[in-house]
Amino acid sequence: MRGQRAGTGAGRVRRAPVVAAALLAVTAAACDGGNDGDTAPTATGAIAVLPTTTVPARVDDGRLTIGLLLPRRGEGAAMGQSMADAANSAILGVNAVGGVRGEPVVVEVADEGETATEAADAMQQLIDEGVDAVVGPASSTSALAHLDLLLDNDVLTCSPSATALALDDYPDRDLFVRTAPSDSLQATGLAQLAEQTGRTTLAVTWLDDVYGRPLAEETLESLRARSATIDVVDEVPFAADGSLEETAARIAAAKPGVVIVIADADHGGDLLPALSAAVAADPSVETPDIILNDTMRIPNSPSTIAGLPAEFRSRIQGLAPVAEGPDDVPGAFATNAFDCATLIALAAHQVGPDDTLGMREAINELSTRGGACRDFGNCVQALAGGRNIDYEGPSGPVQIGPDGDPERARYDIFRFTDEGVDRTERQFTVTRVP
Repeated sequence: MRGQRAGTGAGRVRRAPVVAAALLAVTAAACDGGNDGDTAPTATGAIAVLPTTTVPARVDDGRLTIGLLLPRRGEGAAMGQSMADAANSAILGVNAVGGVRGEPVVVEVADEGETATEAADAMQQLIDEGVDAVVGPASSTSALAHLDLLLDNDVLTCSPSATALALDDYPDRDLFVRTAPSDSLQATGLAQLAEQTGRTTLAVTWLDDVYGRPLAEETLESLRARSATIDVVDEVPFAADGSLEETAARIAAAKPGVVIVIADADHGGDLLPALSAAVAADPSVETPDIILNDTMRIPNSPSTIAGLPAEFRSRIQGLAPVAEGPDDVPGAFATNAFDCATLIALAAHQVGPDDTLGMREAINELSTRGGACRDFGNCVQALAGGRNIDYEGPSGPVQIGPDGDPERARYDIFRFTDEGVDRTERQFTVTRVP
């Protein structure tokens, strides 16, 4: 059986699927390939207990079949195409050196679509086609809503771009891997960036929804765990339909040296002018450093950012995962898709393409425990020579942890020009704290 887990197999009982509690759209950070509503890059989930069904036994065939579950229509189509191109490039490289265990890798393609329902249909299509592994889904919404379809059918699943913090605790995710960092790692980065300002007092404000709330909680937890030099003077949630002026006035009254703003482009972008006005209204309040999360990188109205006082705008910086790779693997999260496909192939080479659970476990070892190698051919040569490898891919170290998530990632630190356009100032690496 493919990837048979303890207590599973022919006639086993399926887990109840996880249903997304919120919707997710493609943003500047491009963490989502879906377009189900909100512009938040992550979402939390709620468990829905559904009737159990029986999953039939599957036939081993000794050949690796990879499904590409990426958006081909709608707002996420451009990103989906760049990820598909990168995954196909990786697979072509595998087949060019003889494939996996002497067999060429087979590719099946399904359109993730624009909604979680369409994604579920595409997942079922790939299951029916007998895939061993999937590159995708791109959307956190799709993953949160229907990932169980793939996992219950013993399909190893590697998402290149679903960063939802809620996926950290997805039930029974022993066949799920991400090459894009979880938003929990972004929370650590936000805390580190606050430390780097040298300020000693801080306020955190967030859009009180299923995206903002857990990211704010994780950021506060990271701040308290790692920093003895920053005092959190206020924690200020705000509602989508609430008074931004009141929120801004409360933040200004706390006189923080740093303000972390966690929101989407709409509501976060509207809060900044209100906060600027509140700071200007009280001469005793020093202009704070402002730190933004990734979804605020591309403002819905650059003119709003351009209209901020120059001193206030100069204090704004934000954090976003590095999405663009080298010129030979272009496009948002394309290198992550390349890494998914290559790691799947390497794992199949190591343990066999029908042992998907063994493949999932091998990915951790293949990306962390040996000499660096950047493509399938060189990595396989090293393995054949009895050496352990550390797959690095086209953009550098991947380092997938035992839980299936990256243990470190590179982030852009961005600022805004006078015209309200984002620009990368520098990059830094965030490492997960044990």
